[in-house]
Amino acid sequence: LTSPNIGSIGGALPGFIAKTDEKGNFILRNLPEDSNVGINILGPGYAQEYRYGIQAGTEGIAFTLKREGRIEGQVTFSETGEPAKNIGVCAQGLHSTNAWEETKTDENGYYALTNLPAGNYNVSLNEYLPDWTTVAREYIEVAEGQTVKNIALKLVKGGFITGRVTDKDTGKPIPNHWIGF
Repeated sequence: LTSPNIGSIGGALPGFIAKTDEKGNFILRNLPEDSNVGINILGPGYAQEYRYGIQAGTEGIAFTLKREGRIEGQVTFSETGEPAKNIGVCAQGLHSTNAWEETKTDENGYYALTNLPAGNYNVSLNEYLPDWTTVAREYIEVAEGQTVKNIALKLVKGGFITGRVTDKDTGKPIPNHWIGF
């Protein structure tokens, strides 16, 4: 790491985290012998970086972090214009980044998705609302260190699809199967 006290460093195994010291160094301890892990670096002001396929016992791995990108906006109800409070919003990285960030809206419906690496993102709800949905904002380009503002999401009344699931050979209904997209 090139900056001290960036934040948390963690891997794909639960409970294995460390914090950088004043020189930016870290040690992930007590990894299972011969384990192969992914390391996620996350801290305020910097883009998340994830590397996988790192063998336990590797020494001197270097991370040089880039400035974070951000996506900010507001979620409102389309019918009233009122802010949607405490609603989950997420950014899903496309193509060159598989980043995933999530947050909740504040009392005024505003959100800020932070720690984004440069790339393209879809922004949408990150929770199920029984009567409401939104159309995702797609392919939002974020450059290193850039804040993309005013990405509004409007909650609209949710529609529905009905159907029936049957066995191909017997034509009989198939109960207890999950349907989704």
